[in-house]
Order: sequence, then structure tokens, then C-alpha cells
Amino acid sequence: MKKILMLFLTFTLILSLGCVAHQNVKEEAVENVSTDVPNTPSKIEINKSNENNMTESLCNITKITNDHNKKVNLNMWENKIVWETKEGSNYHLFLYDALKNKTKELEMYLSSKERDIFDEYLLFRTDFDIKIFDMVTNKSEVIPSRSASTPKLSENILCYSDRVGSYKIFCLNLSENQCKHEIKDNPNSILSLDVFKNNLAWISSINNQTMVKYYNLSNKTAEKTEACYDRPTDYGVICFLSCYYTFNKDDIHTIKKGNNMKNVMVYKNIIAWQERDNNWNIYYHDLSTNKTVRITSDKSADINPWVSSYYIVWQKLENNQWDIYAYNIHNKKIIQVTNSKTNETNPVVFWRRIAWIQDNDIYTCAI
Repeated sequence: MKKILMLFLTFTLILSLGCVAHQNVKEEAVENVSTDVPNTPSKIEINKSNENNMTESLCNITKITNDHNKKVNLNMWENKIVWETKEGSNYHLFLYDALKNKTKELEMYLSSKERDIFDEYLLFRTDFDIKIFDMVTNKSEVIPSRSASTPKLSENILCYSDRVGSYKIFCLNLSENQCKHEIKDNPNSILSLDVFKNNLAWISSINNQTMVKYYNLSNKTAEKTEACYDRPTDYGVICFLSCYYTFNKDDIHTIKKGNNMKNVMVYKNIIAWQERDNNWNIYYHDLSTNKTVRITSDKSADINPWVSSYYIVWQKLENNQWDIYAYNIHNKKIIQVTNSKTNETNPVVFWRRIAWIQDNDIYTCAI
């Protein structure tokens, strides 16, 4: 594996492109994650959403694109915002640098696939394999798999789900040892997953019930084995060296069970997802306190959560219109970010900067 796969997290201060409602705060160092998580779901707190803790966003909104072509796979890390624009049957991949206020095209694709971003690396899956693309050098590496889906990247850890007999989650250490975690949860399907450093979370479906689950990737022992296979006489014997971390099913922790859960996201100690009660609502679980909080509880549909150190953002349907909302994890306040006459969807957030799709264009603001 090339040295470009040695990924290290370097945080940089994101500059506001307009007026910001709050003082800019530099990202804190990542805390130690509590691994003492019980296998029984925790008590759920309900955020009391009312006019007293609801405020409107005071930030200036910047329009990044102006071509009105269909946008998909919006993603964000630090000052980088990436998306794909559909033109005819082709998808064009773009990168916007919020520090430089500049946009450039990276590559062109015939079809759109699942995507993730970490630092200067962009991750996406092809029909079967996983590709890691360096946005600085425009070079890429291919990680072979059988039928990988939901790939996610964090520092030197690549996680994805794959059906090898049954559905499993594999997390590959991209550093020199190239060892794998193989998490055997035995679900009927894995609906979504996400990873941040050693925190892995996913939503599995078992017998028509969905569950948010958590697994800590740290403190596992690597075991290397060699397997050899006979080939035709002219080719002799070929041997493969494999390396897997030890796995204990008791290390899988169930955070919450429900009938319909989707779109799990992880950042530091926070795991967020959407869940359908009577309506779609946004939940999050704090690993450091072992508390689960339901953020929304009204009659509106709240979907597509995204989480960062300060905010959880999502889109809310009210009066047949989608708007963007943000929940401050620290002061428990909800902010209405957008309130236009058009639909704003697919929000992403990093630190205090939010981006979303509106009228087939990309918008951003810092709150």
C-alpha cells in the first residue's frame, strides 16, 4: 500500500465566508472515548423543542454553484465540500475549498456511487471494489472486495459491509500491518454504517427489527496466518498472508432497538440517526455519558442527520417544504438555518460550517 494511505488527522481553522452569529472556536482535541457501554439500551431523554429554545440562523448564506444541474453525494470535511453534478448521462466530481473560495473539477464518472471524504482523500465504491482517491494528486488506489457497500473512511481505518456467506462488517487498517477487523453480527442486512477513529456504529436489520449498534476497534490483538493453495504444475504453490484482529461478539453493544432506523452518523463520542416513531425523528447517543436523546418530537418529518463537534443538522418537512435545522450539542438549542420558499435538502456539517442542496445548487454558511 502506498504511503498516501498513511492518513493523519490535521485540523485547520475554517474561516467564515460571511457574518457569523457566533465567535469562531478552534476544534478541540479528540477526547478519549468511553468503552464502558452496556448491552442494554439506555434511557431516552426527549429534547423539549419549543419557541424558547428555537432561534433563527444569523449567518450569511453563500451560493457555491450556479449551473442548476442535478447535484448528488454532497459531502464535507474541514474546509472541503465535494459533490457530483449530473450533465446528461455523466457525473462530474467537484471540490469547493471554503478557505480559498474556489471550485475545481476532479474527475468524471458514468454513474454515481456511495461516497465518503476524510482529509484530502475521497472514498467511493465502484460496482464491487472500493476506490481511494487523492484530491491533491488526482491519483487513486483500489481496495478489492466481493460486493462492498457503505464504505467509510476515518484516518487510517476503512470500514465497509460485505456479504461473505452472511452480512459482515470489515474494517481495514490501511497502515503497514494491513490487518482487518471482521465484525460478525449476523444480521439480515446492514442498512448503514459510519466510523470515526475507533468508534464504529451501524444499523442492522434482524427479523424486521432495526438496531443501532456500536463497536470499539481499539485494543484488539492482531493475528497473522498463512494459507497456501496448489496451482497447476507450471505455477507451483501460491501462499497468502492474512492478518485479522481478534473478535468477541460480546464487544458489540446495542444502543437502541426500533422498527425503522436509517442514516447513522458518528463524530467523536456522538452517534446520530433518524428513526420512525409516528413520524421520522432525529436521535443521538453520547458514548461518554451513555445517554440517548430524541431531538425532535413534533409532527414534521425530520431526516438525513449529519453530526460534528458542535452541531447535528438535518432537513425538516413543514408545510410541504424542506428546511435545514441544526441542534447545538452543547447548549441544546435548535437553530432554523434556512427559511426560503424552495426546498433545502441533504445538509452536511463540519465544525460550524453547513452546506446543503437547494434548487439543484450548493449553498453554505457558518453558524
